[in-house]
This record gives sequence, structure tokens and C-alpha cells, in this order.
Amino acid sequence: GKRHRYSEVPTEISCNDVSVVALSKSELYLYVGQQDGFVSIYELKTLECRARWRVHRGGVHAMIINDRDLFTGSEEGLVQITRLNEDFSKDQANSLTLYGHNDTVRCMSLHPGDSTKLLTGSADRSIILWNTDTGMEDHTIAHAHILAVTAIVWVVETREFISAGAEGSINIWDMHSYKLMKRLEAHSKPITALVFRGNRMISSSLDTDIITWNLAKRETDVSIRFHEKPIHSLKVLSDMKTIVSAGADKLIRFFDVDTSLQLYTVPTDGREILDVMVNKEMTRLITACPDKIVIQSICLKSIRNEVRLHESTQIKMVDISHTGRQFVTCSQDGEIGIWNLETFKLEASMKNGAGLKKARFFPQDE
Repeated sequence: GKRHRYSEVPTEISCNDVSVVALSKSELYLYVGQQDGFVSIYELKTLECRARWRVHRGGVHAMIINDRDLFTGSEEGLVQITRLNEDFSKDQANSLTLYGHNDTVRCMSLHPGDSTKLLTGSADRSIILWNTDTGMEDHTIAHAHILAVTAIVWVVETREFISAGAEGSINIWDMHSYKLMKRLEAHSKPITALVFRGNRMISSSLDTDIITWNLAKRETDVSIRFHEKPIHSLKVLSDMKTIVSAGADKLIRFFDVDTSLQLYTVPTDGREILDVMVNKEMTRLITACPDKIVIQSICLKSIRNEVRLHESTQIKMVDISHTGRQFVTCSQDGEIGIWNLETFKLEASMKNGAGLKKARFFPQDE
């Protein structure tokens, strides 16, 4: 028989002192910012490092990639706009360094309809709106928060932008007048992420809570506590129904944004998680840890195909086969199901007791 060599393409990128990661719009390349001021670019198909260069003297703490423009924020308070050539070398002549903050740049957000508008938030408590063509400040809010600004995002539909602070509050600002429209007392510890789904905003914090907000009413919808330790990452997936979160408890959790019910949990190898990302097809999970990036296959679409995989209890874990034709599910009551990945039909099931925690495929000789 023929042996399948599933290890030909590596599933991990060894990279020391990871601080921030970003996925290109094409989802072909992964950008990794590090504590030593370097940025590395990896091709996801081969995991080959295509480029590596230094953008800051201090650590990279915020990063956005927009086509060939790389925006980074550093611990010394600088914002760098690095223009990239097709071979990922730096276009030094057209790159810009923006001076305005005097402490670590913690977050940034590019206007979704106008890439000349960049918002940055800093540990110096300020928010700056930059013109990315000229590198000049358009407006500065000097004391936007009581403590560091930890998250910021544009809300074009309501002509606002929203910021979050280390004191746990969320501020809603008018996009044109820069006036504070509303302050929401949200969390008891620093807020780590703000994401949106329609007219709902979702925030995560080091206080271990995830809160969904009704933006029209400017009030809390639901408070969720799935994590036992601080949350570092929160994302809305492309189906606009699923949220993924991860953090210091070394677990990745997927839950339904409408029902607030947990779908399942992905354990890691014991490392603390800095960030998680899922591609648009919802078939690949990228996990950033301080010393490596882990890339693995997932089958979220099968969970969201209106098929009730286990009728009585929630799914605890899912694993995809090495051939990519099947996936196995393990429910809370100990039931194992093997499903066809194309038709989502149940091919086999078995009961193995409520104490079951894992069910995985292993490559076999044909």
C-alpha cells in the first residue's frame, strides 16, 4: 500500500517574540510583528518566509495590511506606513513615519471606504486621525480615555468611530465633529477587542467577560463568560453568526452570536494565545502564540449547515480527516459522529460514555 505523507506541508511557524499578526486581504500571506521591531511575511500555502525587515526600534504592537501598504504602531509611539514592492521589499522612497504619540501605539483602524484616513490609539490616552497620503495629523483627541486606548474601530453607517480603554469604558465619537456622543461603562478591566455584527457591537476584556451591545439603544444586550482567564482575541467570522475568542486560559472557543451558546472548544498545547484568525471559507484556523504560529484545518461550515450533529448536547470538539472527506464530532454526552464533509450526512455514530473528551482521525495505509 501507499503511505500518505501528510507532514510534507508544515503546520507551525516557529517565530520568537510574536506580538501581533495580520492576514492579507487575499488570505495568501500572514504578517507577523515582533517585540524586536521586525515584521516577517509568510506565504500560507508553503509557510515560506518571503520577507523580513525591521520597521521599528521597539516592539510592533499594532498592525494593518491594506494591499501593498503596511501600517504598524510601535512601543516608542511611532506609526510607520511601509509601502511594499511586488517582491515584498520596502519602497523606502514612498514610506512614511508619523510622529504624534508619545507612548506605545496600541491599536489602529483604517477607514473602510477611504484608505487615506487612519485612526490610532495609544497608551498616552490619545486618539489621532492621520492622512495616510501626507503623513499629517488631521485631528487629535488628547485625553480620549482615562487610561490607555486599547481598541478603536470605524462605524461608517452611523458616521461614528468607537474607542475602548484600559479603564474598561467604551467611547462613541462623532466622525465629523470629534465630539464624545456616549460613554458606555463596560468592563472592570482593560478592553482587548471591539467587533461588529450589524447593529450589535461585541467587546472582550481582561476581566474574562464578553459583552454584546445594542448600538441603537446604546445599552448592553448580553454578558457572556466562557473564559476563566483574560481574553486576548475576539473575531466575528465571515458567516456573521459565529464568534471566536481566545486568551490566557489557552483555549479557543466558538459561540453563536445570536443565542450566545458555545458551539465547541479547541484546546491548544498549553501555550498562551495572543490572537486567533479564521479564513473567509472557515476552513483554516490560525493561532498566534508568543513563540509560534499554528495553522490547522477546521470545518465550521459543516456546523453551520443547519444540520443538528448531536441532538441532545453541545459539541465539544471537531476534527477533520487527513483526506479532507470526513469530519468527526464529539458531543458532551459522549457520542461520536463521523460525517461526510461534502453532504454533511452522518456516516457512522457510536456511544462511548460521558467521560469522552477527544476523538481524532489518524492517517492509515491504503
